[in-house]
Amino acid sequence: MFGETFTTHYVHGCSAMADRVTQGPLIGRPYGDVSILIKNELRSVTECMFCTDRFVVVRVGNVIIINVYLPCSGTSDRLSIIDGVLQEAWSWRLECPDCSVIIGGHFNTDLDKCNDASSCINNFANNHSLVRGDAYFPDNRRQTYGMNHWVTAVL
Repeated sequence: MFGETFTTHYVHGCSAMADRVTQGPLIGRPYGDVSILIKNELRSVTECMFCTDRFVVVRVGNVIIINVYLPCSGTSDRLSIIDGVLQEAWSWRLECPDCSVIIGGHFNTDLDKCNDASSCINNFANNHSLVRGDAYFPDNRRQTYGMNHWVTAVL
């Protein structure tokens, strides 16, 4: 188990493979899982609000952390899945309107490129007043394909 590897942290998450392996032989490339590691010292102020194979929502004090795994190109109904995952994950953020939020994970697209998936994700971010975390560190910005992070402005 992933969480057993870290003695100073505990894990909230699940794997898409748990359900997939019960359906027979695996054909093609499986998609991953989502998890969030939390320091043991924060256990008393941590609540796992929701967990599914596409996203996990954890509240740590007054911060909501959302980790998503969005579908890659070639996935049937990709844009519908992206929109659904983002909207459902955001609904958990609405449960705690006074909290800050961090959304990260594997977006499976380059948010700096112009394509349908990136447009869907960037529109969601703009509509919810989210900013990309890498915008705070433009000199250290590295090109990554899947891992991107948004944060709300925290003063």
